[in-house]
Amino acid sequence: MSWYLIGLSGALHLGHIDSDGQGTVIEVRNREGAKFWMKATRKAQVKNNSEDPEADRAAALLELANINMFIQFSLQVPDLDYWILEGIFLTNKTRLVMGPDCPHWVYTPFHTICSGGHYIASATIQDTVIGLIHAFMLDNFISNTNHPPTRILLCRLASFYFEGLVKQRYNKHEIAHAHLLDLENFSSVIDLMSFCNLIIFINVLDFKTYMYNKYIEVNNIKELSQERLAAIEAFDFNASVDIIDKQTKQPVKDPRTSLWVPYIAQQASALLLYRNKADKAKLQGAPGSTAATLNRQILLCFQGTFLEDPVNAAIESEHEVFTFLEPHRYDVIRLTSLKAPLRSIFSFCSWTPKLRLGFVSNVIKYHFFYFAGGMLEMLVEPTIPTLKVQDETLQEVWMTGNLSYNSVFHLAGSLADEQAEMNYVRSLGWAINEQALRFPVQYHPALQPLMMAMAQENPSD
Repeated sequence: MSWYLIGLSGALHLGHIDSDGQGTVIEVRNREGAKFWMKATRKAQVKNNSEDPEADRAAALLELANINMFIQFSLQVPDLDYWILEGIFLTNKTRLVMGPDCPHWVYTPFHTICSGGHYIASATIQDTVIGLIHAFMLDNFISNTNHPPTRILLCRLASFYFEGLVKQRYNKHEIAHAHLLDLENFSSVIDLMSFCNLIIFINVLDFKTYMYNKYIEVNNIKELSQERLAAIEAFDFNASVDIIDKQTKQPVKDPRTSLWVPYIAQQASALLLYRNKADKAKLQGAPGSTAATLNRQILLCFQGTFLEDPVNAAIESEHEVFTFLEPHRYDVIRLTSLKAPLRSIFSFCSWTPKLRLGFVSNVIKYHFFYFAGGMLEMLVEPTIPTLKVQDETLQEVWMTGNLSYNSVFHLAGSLADEQAEMNYVRSLGWAINEQALRFPVQYHPALQPLMMAMAQENPSD
């Protein structure tokens, strides 16, 4: 998803995450243009003694997936007890790549033209799910726009995973194969479960769902869409991996029942509690979405299936976290041969041949059957931005977002510009010093508290 952006001198975007849980790529195109980009990274609230980066990531995701994360969030200056605030000055031919679900502020000191886009990457799919839920629940409070085509992109990605993981269409030498989930660790298994759940909830979390009469009759669809079937049948854990419980050191006998069912039921509960808490805080979500309409859509997802009772029980428990609760407890052993046919997957086949949806038929067609024909051939272009320098004057900054608590940057090439000193980046973060502060902050008084907060957090040497 690509776009161009024109910003006038003095424009300030207060704290927000980008739409629908997507990562962002942006590059300043005009010679006189510039942007001051400030990003907040969540501090570790629970000390983790492990040196395993996957453990750090899991701990970060547990905090970011809490329904209270943004309800009390300050759009002016984040609470520095919980957030690290950093900034970098982007000038002509500087490209920034930012991960999903990253709160950030942007100030434009000069008239600026930028090109950029949004992306979804397999490596950060849990972050995308978390960001999409926050953006749906809090809409304009925490995000500055909504992109309806994102749901189509997610359905296309579901088909891609289905073709690659179930049908094994791509060999390891193809570019597309590199974008499949590797399932070499339990974090990757959670990635897959989270994505499958997202596709199952695709109607629940779609803005268009709440634009129509909430009293319409439930539609009965004769066949599942290719995309939804791809998520439901995404992978059979028993067929290709053993999930090991570290406490018992034994394989989990029935991952679907013991892991996936509680997980999706927990997410359903957290979604409804999130809506209730946001309503009490007078924070509007998707237009037309209320606790009542959201509850109806969630129940329609599971009505008449074996998941109906677990979901109802979980809703009564009022879960506050919508990611997997015990990421450290399990490990994965990848098998070299299949123990069962891949088509016996997750078997949510009690839905077939009917799918219950709270949509009018033309919306269903738009969402689920748009991909008939050529698009189902899945001629997928890589969605992960490449960190390859195309010319000597291009500088790229890679932000890992919430994958670790320290901001890590990848720099390539050099910037042949007299303001290159403003783009100086230290090994563990952005420099907030006298060089970075040279741009005219007086253009916007609201920027002063942010600058003071960053100076406090990152004192000059």
